[in-house]
Amino acid sequence: MYRRILRVARGWTDDAERQYIRSEARSLFKQNAGLQESAVVERKIFEAESRLELGVHYNIPYPRPTNVVPGATGKDGSNSSVLPAYMDSYHSHGGKQVPKHILVRSPKMF
Repeated sequence: MYRRILRVARGWTDDAERQYIRSEARSLFKQNAGLQESAVVERKIFEAESRLELGVHYNIPYPRPTNVVPGATGKDGSNSSVLPAYMDSYHSHGGKQVPKHILVRSPKMF
């Protein structure tokens, strides 16, 4: 998976985005290197595949902004925002902090 990501980065046209892909892959793979549980490892592989496919499809290497309804929380009842599966490494349980430009708040519906 890591090699696939680096191959995609090698073919990326913008230098800044190419560097972002490399550094993001390096930091997330280093962060997840010690994982032992197979379910967690599978979730991280799914995240990497999803982000790679989204990046290649939309030609945007950055995580896609998520539309979060105000007050939406995770299943655990915490106050953390709901994030899609391809943002698993950004969850508050030990992951990186979600950059502010990633979360897009929906206006109140009523």
